[in-house]
Amino acid sequence: MVKYKRNPTVLFVQQDGEIALYHPGTNKYFGLEELGGFVWDFIEIPRTFTDIFDEVEKSYEVVNAVLEQDLNNFMLDLVKENVVELED
Repeated sequence: MVKYKRNPTVLFVQQDGEIALYHPGTNKYFGLEELGGFVWDFIEIPRTFTDIFDEVEKSYEVVNAVLEQDLNNFMLDLVKENVVELED
């Protein structure tokens, strides 16, 4: 099963409930607000989409269908930007 994990080359700092990411390979900065930061913290070790979904669902009041779509789009964006990597 495919797992999401942080790209180890991406630098990050947490401040005031938000996380700033810097990818030195692309020279891009990214900002993650509360929920994005929660996911970033959670994938410190590789996690499946189901693992991430279940943890977010437990911790936040969200509608399942909306969460699934938004979380999927968020994770795809992170992978596209090479901030998060996929692991088999």
